[in-house]
Amino acid sequence: MKMNEQETKQLNDALREAAGGDTEGLDFFADFDTAKPPVERIYAAVDGVTADGERSATETRVRPARRRKLYRAGFAAAAACFVVVIGFIAVGDGFESPVPAGAPERHISANYETKRSDSAQMGTADGYDRIFSDILKINGYSETKLKAEQEQYRKDRAAYQDDRSYRSIWDNMYNGGGREEATISGAESDGINSSVNSETDFSDTNNQTLGVQEADVIKSDGRYIYAINSEKLNIIEANGANPKLIASIKQPSGQDGQNETYFNMMLTETRLVAMKEMYDPRDGGAGSMTGIDVFDITDPAKPVKLNSLTQSGSYYESRVIGDSLYLFSFYRGDLMSIQRDVPASFIPLYTEAGTESLARPGDILMPEKQNSSDYMLISGIDISGEGTFVSKKSVFGAAVNIYVSERNIYLASQASVTQNEPGGEKYSIDTSFTETTFSRLALDGGKVSLEASCRVPGWVLDQFSMDEYDGVFRVVMTDERHVSIHYDEPVAAPDDIEEGWTKTNAVYTMDGDLNITGSITEIAEDEQVYSARFMGEYAYFVTFLQTDPLFSVDLRDPKNPRIAGALKIPGFSDYLHPYDDGMLFGIGEERSEDGSEFLGVKLSMFDISDPEQVTEQTKLVLKKYSSTPVRYNHKAILVNSDKSLIAFPADEKYVICSYGGGGFKIEKEIEITDENPVVYDMWYGVRSVRGMFIGNYFYVVSAKTLTVYDMERGYREVGGVALGTDKVSSAQPYPVYGID
Repeated sequence: MKMNEQETKQLNDALREAAGGDTEGLDFFADFDTAKPPVERIYAAVDGVTADGERSATETRVRPARRRKLYRAGFAAAAACFVVVIGFIAVGDGFESPVPAGAPERHISANYETKRSDSAQMGTADGYDRIFSDILKINGYSETKLKAEQEQYRKDRAAYQDDRSYRSIWDNMYNGGGREEATISGAESDGINSSVNSETDFSDTNNQTLGVQEADVIKSDGRYIYAINSEKLNIIEANGANPKLIASIKQPSGQDGQNETYFNMMLTETRLVAMKEMYDPRDGGAGSMTGIDVFDITDPAKPVKLNSLTQSGSYYESRVIGDSLYLFSFYRGDLMSIQRDVPASFIPLYTEAGTESLARPGDILMPEKQNSSDYMLISGIDISGEGTFVSKKSVFGAAVNIYVSERNIYLASQASVTQNEPGGEKYSIDTSFTETTFSRLALDGGKVSLEASCRVPGWVLDQFSMDEYDGVFRVVMTDERHVSIHYDEPVAAPDDIEEGWTKTNAVYTMDGDLNITGSITEIAEDEQVYSARFMGEYAYFVTFLQTDPLFSVDLRDPKNPRIAGALKIPGFSDYLHPYDDGMLFGIGEERSEDGSEFLGVKLSMFDISDPEQVTEQTKLVLKKYSSTPVRYNHKAILVNSDKSLIAFPADEKYVICSYGGGGFKIEKEIEITDENPVVYDMWYGVRSVRGMFIGNYFYVVSAKTLTVYDMERGYREVGGVALGTDKVSSAQPYPVYGID
């Protein structure tokens, strides 16, 4: 069964809209064949290959930067087009009906009972052979059929390589040779330890949760600044208006044609962890890998590489809590390469100190409903010493969003579900919706252990839609549904059933076993969540259709959450940030009254001192700017109420604002020109630039320079240091064909 032209167009449009329009050149669902797993079609389109593994006609390959954004766009599009299945796809009668008897057709009642994890619903693999069999079943293959298609694939690929000089293309792009260890150059040390200077106020990465560090392209400890560009990882002594480049770690080159590129990092008192995307394009190569290099920075002028670790799949997320790094990657085995008697072709692989090992069956968590052959790898790594694996877990099935508290990881995996119910004598009713599986994994010094899981109707926007507070898990979700009637023979349509799409939102609270303890459902009909923020005993979230309702939710009694207030204003906020006592900052879009016309990037300051009466205290519409990376990457913005400071990139400028006296003021707009190119944020697929302060000096970091501005003298430029050229490194993690 194939989608018709109109259905294909609707699905492509929905996916492009979910991706913010950043999908030029990609035709996601041409010739969509529902006999094959739709998830393979989404991932294949994003990766630039067909579902059978062939290179697409346009040879389009998407950077890791955009890939995650487009994956998430695909997940969101699944909610808009129920025929698309992301994560766990309902196969046959695999899912029980999630709607209690007597519940409304298109809404889940407040007493919806989640399906908790137990030995029947989540176990571990009993062997690699079982996993291989599950992969075949999930993807609709018998072993004979798979071998036949693999053989045909090899023949077609060989012909393609011969016709297009394919191999010479790879050879020209990847002329790697032997492994080159990280090359470190540095100045003579002054012998001073790089511990945090507690006497100097400085900004940190914009982390969601206190005590949980997130990775970024720049880091600082208050004395030194660490910054990645396409050629180097640079270490700069800030030194007020006179920064000094004291060491550089050259971007690594791979072994035998592999690519390795630093793109993110973590920082502790004595350790720098550089994360790298690795890609092996050769036939039979490992494909995508995620790696880390651990450096001792006791003397920042002389960083010492201690160890390298890798794990299968593309980088997804990471967190540091104390001296423990938690590394997430997304892994899919190549169907055209897997073999039952070669576990390395379909089982995640880890490398430590040059030694490779496969994930053990007991460390592979297997949901009862195994409807996706993807893995989410979660590693716990001790970085207090040289860097060693403490825990290696894999979840069979991909997570869309991740939230990490100081004690737990929460994974959110989404699936499209269709529920069929008898209607009258001559018709039946299909209700299709997205369902999210939440899993809680406990953390203990790098150890990771599954504790509970459940399934809840709806989908989660991002990490800020989830939170843990006093042992209670809270989440804001959008529940989108499609109802259709199937007639056995022509009869009059029933009057009490309305076909088509509906959309509402919900708030859930859950205990440690992920039992729902309280809920609010059917919020803001026909709208969806655009941003959310939990702040102690209250939550705030924005929905949008034509205007921007900002809802405040009272969570003081987790068993009885309630909507405390709602404010409707034009436009919407993509990102919310706690500002000061009783204040909430938002950045997003200003729209016309009917929501149809974009009027500029909007800054809003909300007065939430009385959650029952939230007001927009003031706003500033930046009409000359069309967008900001903050919409997709919260690390691109710096917000500090002590210094009345809000700074972020917008279009080709870096904008520094202050807030005071009840209003916003633009303090400085820094032109990003060819002489001062921006950092390419490889993970989020947008051109970005970072800013930070140490004391009364503000530092703007681009790919080419670090520039210093005096905050007490009207952000006057007072110094800077060159960081290297802006030339694109030859060692990109993925081959790129004309897509930025």
